[in-house]
Order: sequence, then C-alpha cells, then structure tokens
Amino acid sequence: MQYATIPSKGLRQAIHAVTLVKRRPLRSSLTSVGVAAATCAALIAVAVAERGRRAALDEITRMGADIVTVRAREQRSVGGRTRSGGIATTLTRADADEIGLRVPGVTAVVAKLSGSVPTKFGGLQRRTTVSGVEAMYGVVRRGEVTSGRFFTQEEEKGAQRVAVLGATVAENLYGALDPVGQVIRLQGIRFTVIGVLPERGSLGAFNEDEAIFVPLKTALRRLFNVQHLEGVYVQVSEPGLAPQVTEAIRWLLSNRHRPDPDGREDFQIDDQERLAGVRYDAAQRLRTFQLLVGGALIVIGAGGIFALQVMSVRERRKEIGTRRALGASRWEIFSQFMTEAWVVGLTGASLGVLLAGGIAMAVDLTIPRMLPTTVWLGLLTVCLVAAAIPAREASGMLPAEALRAQ
Repeated sequence: MQYATIPSKGLRQAIHAVTLVKRRPLRSSLTSVGVAAATCAALIAVAVAERGRRAALDEITRMGADIVTVRAREQRSVGGRTRSGGIATTLTRADADEIGLRVPGVTAVVAKLSGSVPTKFGGLQRRTTVSGVEAMYGVVRRGEVTSGRFFTQEEEKGAQRVAVLGATVAENLYGALDPVGQVIRLQGIRFTVIGVLPERGSLGAFNEDEAIFVPLKTALRRLFNVQHLEGVYVQVSEPGLAPQVTEAIRWLLSNRHRPDPDGREDFQIDDQERLAGVRYDAAQRLRTFQLLVGGALIVIGAGGIFALQVMSVRERRKEIGTRRALGASRWEIFSQFMTEAWVVGLTGASLGVLLAGGIAMAVDLTIPRMLPTTVWLGLLTVCLVAAAIPAREASGMLPAEALRAQ
C-alpha cells in the first residue's frame, strides 16, 4: 500500500501500526487478551465491591441510624425488694410532645406501646407481639409495604381496628395467602389487615418482622386499656446529631421525671450509632478495596503493554536506525510506537468492557453507569503512559548506535 496517497499523516501511522501488529499476531493478541482480562476483572471486582458497599449503606438506613429510642425502664424495686417486673408507667404522650417541641434537631416523634396478646386467624391461634404506634411510624421507619398500605393519621385518631403485619407474622399466619383484606382477632377483637411490611429485622431489642402494628389509640383503648407508653421513637435530621439529641432528651426527661431512691431514672435512651458505625466502616473498607483492586488490575494491564513495547524496541533497532538515517524525526519514532501501543491497548480495553458486560448480565450484576467508561479511559491512559517509556528510548536512539546494535 502506498501511504503517500492517504492525506492524513496520523491515519497513515495508525494503518502502519496495525500492519506492524499483524506481523506479531501471537504476541500482540496475548497482550490484548491480558489488557482485556485486566479490564474485565477490574470492572467485575469494583462492581461487586460497590454492590456490597451499597448494601452496607442501605443496612445503615434500614436499621434506623437516624433514630433515637426512648424506652420506659423495667421496674426492679418494689417494696424495698429487688425483682424483675413490668415497665415503668411514667412515660406518657406529654413527654413525647415535649421532646418534639423542645429538643433541637428532631424531625419526628412517634409514640409506641407493645404487648403480647392472643392472635387468631381461622383455626390458628398463638400469642403475638402487638405494637400500637402512630401513623408517622411508617414514615419514620420507612415502612414501605409489600402489600396494601400503612394506616393513616385519621385511622389512628379514630382508633380504627386495622392492622399491618410484619413479614414473619404474615408468613406464619397466612403462608402464601395475601393477608390484605383478611380479618384477624387480637385478644378476641376483630381487626382488618390492611398491609404487610417487608422483612426489616430489629430496631434495638424490637423485631419488626415478628410484630403486628395497630394504631396507638386503638392499642391504648381496646387492647391494653392503659395511658402510659412503652417507648418513643425520635427521628433526628442527621444521623451524626444522634449523640447530641440523646443528651438533650436525657436532660429534658430527667427534669420531668423523678429518679427512684437509688438514683435510677425511669427511662433509658438508645441510638444505633455504634451499629451504624460498624456498617459504615465496612462500607469504607469496601471502597478502599475497590480502589486497590481496580488500581492493581490497571497496572497489570499496563505492564503487558510495557513489556510488549520493550521487546519491540529491542527487536527493531535496525528499523529505528534506518528510519532515523533517512530523516525521520524523534517525534515520528515516538508517535509510531505510541500508536502501536494505542492500537493494542484500545483493542484489549474495548474487549474487556464488552466481556464484563456479558458476565454482568449472566450473573445479574449491575455495573454502575459511568464505571466502564472510567475504567476504559483509566486503563488506556495508564497503558499509554507505560508505553511512553520504551517509546521515548526508541526515539532517542542515534542512527549509528541503532544500526551497530544489530
């Protein structure tokens, strides 16, 4: 082919580079395969780590990292004797209202009262934890339902007999049957099931999956016939504010409630900061793993290009010397080797992206949208940087030295 007929000098060099690559098909193919493998492995490894990192962060959200829980403490001293008993009956709706009004950083307050009651559906009967909560509980705990809906403020204020089931309760009572619309008896009282929560796990010692949720006013009047609360969920505007909110609530309730003769308060406050910190640390470690693995695989891919170019320069000293003697500039020699590296690297990186996409589809793995482009550009850039070292050596050869080396 007469390259002089092609107007673009860059295009001529690219065609020349492809021709030279074809002269060494095995070596060039192996290098491209190495780059492709590095690209594919980097994409898959980073995608897997990213999925784990997002799962850890989602777990932080699900566990309620922005929730501070105020609970009535168990009564342990009666008549001067220490024993285990029921909870203190001094935590009230007025306390919950004061927390919402006077504690900075609080976005929502939800009162709660739980107890174990006989639960009956059809011929199946067992004792189940029933939790009376306010309608805002579904918002505070992000209680998206898998079926039906959560009860409304109007239903809560009207003490309606409606119920939302936790995932485990729904499975134990109804199996594959959709509970929504079914009638369930709690302590002999008919309740209509209006929703089912997804599997969520525990919030402190309370497991949502094993509970039935009813409007708080319904629980107070119809099921338990009491006026005190078991606990209060307090949502903070930011998870990082939980310690300050905890101290503010403790100060407020300490002034509203008198401690017992031993100086013990009749409430206790918990937050999810420690557990959230563990999950967050795990997410950060996965982020570090992403960077280390991705960087290492990119360096491995660049190493293949570097080795290919080093061998190419050593084998083609005569060609370099001849071109330099015929007037080729140092830039032309440098750009020739860089173009060859670009062809091999581009081929390998592109194949790696396609291979990673196929594997991700086969194993149902989601690769973040910009990740293939980022890895592709990053790998190609590092490969070209690695190739620039032997290419610079080739461009710096004097014609006489290059020809004598043969």
